[in-house]
Amino acid sequence: MDTHKIIASFLVFSYFLFMVSSADICFHAACCPNEPVIRFPFWLEKQQPKPCGYPGFGLFCDSTTNLTVLELPVSGKFVVQGIDYASRELWINDPHDCLPQRLLSLNLAGSPFTGVYYQDITLFNCSFDYTKYRLNPIACLSGSTYTVFATSSERAMRVLSSTCSSISTISVPVEWPFNEQVLS
Repeated sequence: MDTHKIIASFLVFSYFLFMVSSADICFHAACCPNEPVIRFPFWLEKQQPKPCGYPGFGLFCDSTTNLTVLELPVSGKFVVQGIDYASRELWINDPHDCLPQRLLSLNLAGSPFTGVYYQDITLFNCSFDYTKYRLNPIACLSGSTYTVFATSSERAMRVLSSTCSSISTISVPVEWPFNEQVLS
């Protein structure tokens, strides 16, 4: 057998061996039974090797809650609520249940993630009784003497801007494009 055939046979065998061993170590994983299943392109730190996923797609299990966590380089840690591998969507939330506060400073720079659709939302700080306007307050941003609202509705913005102070307008990544404006 000449040298070329031996090398070619070895390369084919090595490739096959690599594929078998990769399949063995890149099993699906989860932090606990009710958490999202983690598979390529994601990988679960301490349960799967780095080669099982793309750089920047590493997730980990929070040791106290067993929740699946994604850490974005600039914006910090978020709880992964779901992954749709077919549509390439990832749903995240704030571990302290105040996502609107985190959205005020959300920065996806340095991460492999981007929003597909965005909606501009304006936040207002108001001191009036919100029940008479039938608006839904953002409880985690509100206090005992003020209430915070978020809206994309031009009509609601006109009403709120006459009696409230604008906090910020932010572009929020959303699951689908909104054809309607969000009242509150």
